[in-house]
Amino acid sequence: MKKSKIIGMFVVLIMSMTNVFAQNQLKDEDETKRAFDSVIAKMSVAIAVNDPEVSEDSSAITYFKLEQAKLSLQQYQFDLQHQKRAFTWQFYSGIVIFFLVIIIVGAGLVLSYRQFLLQEKIVQKWVRSKTPENAAPQAGMTDSEFSLSKDGIKFNSAVIGLSILFLSVVFLIAYLTYVYPITLIK
Repeated sequence: MKKSKIIGMFVVLIMSMTNVFAQNQLKDEDETKRAFDSVIAKMSVAIAVNDPEVSEDSSAITYFKLEQAKLSLQQYQFDLQHQKRAFTWQFYSGIVIFFLVIIIVGAGLVLSYRQFLLQEKIVQKWVRSKTPENAAPQAGMTDSEFSLSKDGIKFNSAVIGLSILFLSVVFLIAYLTYVYPITLIK
């Protein structure tokens, strides 16, 4: 129960950090928009004051160009914010995924260790109970079974600890090869 609380608190911490980061980016975006609007207003006033003979057609064209520039800037800002948010999300989710992989591989190592200990106890028990009439290994110790049904997968083997260890290492190698590498964007 305590581990789940710690994991829950960790997730809440990551989400709140992401929220604070996004709010700071929105403040920067508002400041940029206000600065751009003031520049456009100054340009409009300067055009109207400096050239009183400006016809309505040329002022309409100028206004249209300014509005087009404004929309273009807004689209650029949106794209930039989207990229920042995507990279921020990928950064934090990458950290969470990394720790989940470490937990899964660690659990696999612990399970394989426990299975090796169990198998050692079974073998020691068999060796202690070995008499001339039952010198052959017991049937349950050497049989391997694998079945796949609608209820699930059943795997029983004398080397199940080795199988768990192998799967854990393969999972870690697959993660390190295909998920973890970081590539530069050009």
